[in-house]
Amino acid sequence: MLTNMGSGFALRRNRVLVVDDQRDVADSHATLLETLGQQVWRAYDGVEALRMAQSVQPDLVLLDLQMSVLTGVDVVRRLRELPCMSGARIIAHTGSSAFGDDMAIRQAGFDAVLRKPARVEDLVSVLRAQSR
Repeated sequence: MLTNMGSGFALRRNRVLVVDDQRDVADSHATLLETLGQQVWRAYDGVEALRMAQSVQPDLVLLDLQMSVLTGVDVVRRLRELPCMSGARIIAHTGSSAFGDDMAIRQAGFDAVLRKPARVEDLVSVLRAQSR
């Protein structure tokens, strides 16, 4: 399914898993992605994200780096081991520079990095890249 974004560009409808231990952040990003025509699931910690990923088999994961229990780096490494995640893009979402530069984050297994707060334009760019 394609969603028309106005300027003649259509976004493919993706299964998106939003993972953030701050519920308001997860919920606001999920709502925005739904508004952009995406099918969205929310997980509020890394353990829940790993469980949901196996059942949902998302095309795209927006994953907070700084979470309690399992960090985003812990989660991305485990997600990359799951056969059902072989084609998924996993986007780091962080408001901190504590994890180093974007290259270090990519080496951990992420496909891209979004800085918090994510703007609508940032999310649309990620979705456009996913639609290619």
